[in-house]
Amino acid sequence: MELLPTNLSSKFKVEAVSPFGVMIRPVGGKIDMTKVPVAGARDLVRKYHLLIFRDFGASSDPDELARYAASWGQVLVWSFGAVLELVEHECPTDHVFDNTGVSFHWDGMFVDRIPEFQIFQCVKALDEGQGGRTIFCDTTRVLDDADAATQKLWESLTLTYRVTRCHQDPAPLRPGSVRRRPYSCRRSDE
Repeated sequence: MELLPTNLSSKFKVEAVSPFGVMIRPVGGKIDMTKVPVAGARDLVRKYHLLIFRDFGASSDPDELARYAASWGQVLVWSFGAVLELVEHECPTDHVFDNTGVSFHWDGMFVDRIPEFQIFQCVKALDEGQGGRTIFCDTTRVLDDADAATQKLWESLTLTYRVTRCHQDPAPLRPGSVRRRPYSCRRSDE
């Protein structure tokens, strides 16, 4: 894809990715992703909605990742802490720890406050160069492209998710399908 002009230094190559987002790669070998200036990276996320750090050194220390996340803004602390380490378990307490794929979902359905940024890091992929294989959706674009009647319909929906836990009945979750982002007044369901 095309190389995008940015205010980041020449230490980084920034490319557009399809269908949306940008990818940053270090020039001249692996370095820690914390070397990317947060202000410039934040600007890219706000403009392109997805920022992929590729070919950077990964940290397996969750506390280090949480400290890095804090440099982006207030960290949302979940019941499990600031970082969820997705490692397969034999008898998982939650479906995200089993050996199947995680269904397409929105992490905001689990919390009352929608964070401006979410940071995902793949420490160990199944195959070299595959990354975490997470699928992202630019829901602001989906909403912008929908006609008024469809938007109204989506705003009226309440979805029920069923999450299977080991030795338990599925737990229903009922989030609203369209919510406003408090920091931008844009609607979002990602």
